[in-house]
Amino acid sequence: MGKAKKAVDINLPEPVKGIDPECVALCKAMNAFRGVTTRESCCGHAKGFFRIWFKVQEVRDLFPILRACDRRYGGSEWGISGALGDTGNGVAFLLESRTEGDRAYSEAQDIVTRLGYLLENENACSMFEVKLKAGLKII
Repeated sequence: MGKAKKAVDINLPEPVKGIDPECVALCKAMNAFRGVTTRESCCGHAKGFFRIWFKVQEVRDLFPILRACDRRYGGSEWGISGALGDTGNGVAFLLESRTEGDRAYSEAQDIVTRLGYLLENENACSMFEVKLKAGLKII
């Protein structure tokens, strides 16, 4: 992987259609990886699970998200499951917390941090051929 040319601050909240404001940073971090596209979200609104629906182009594109959620690497064991869309969009994946409210929001930010580490450290992903989308990097 070559050096990225354009910096994007994935921690900067901004309004995004279909994405709860509490989910923006995590969606942007996930979307920074080639092959990953977030579709919609729900932060749980302090009484439910934090959820991000997303698609991948290839199964290996799941690696950074799986690694960022894995307890062996500091994760909180969020679950990833298959989700069949009812709007004709086919199969997607669901990233879901196992906690609610402030704890889930904190864990989501921890995942953003771990994804940022993967974005900044090419060697962490090199054996899985994980790549950034063109021109992106963490600042």
